[in-house]
Amino acid sequence: MKKKKTRSVYVVTRNGRRIEEDNYFGEQQAKERAQALIKMLKEWDDDDKGSVDVIRTSQPYKIW
Repeated sequence: MKKKKTRSVYVVTRNGRRIEEDNYFGEQQAKERAQALIKMLKEWDDDDKGSVDVIRTSQPYKIW
């Protein structure tokens, strides 16, 4: 039985949860989105700015 080849994508998370439904095919795009989120959190003086991550996955629908 052949395994279906799946393409990895990147998702941006905050506190382990996705911040949006968008998947990024390039790591750089995801990092830019994460930096924009961190900048916004700093403006709001939010303590969660350190909990923003970029995760590479082949199953993005499993990250909530």
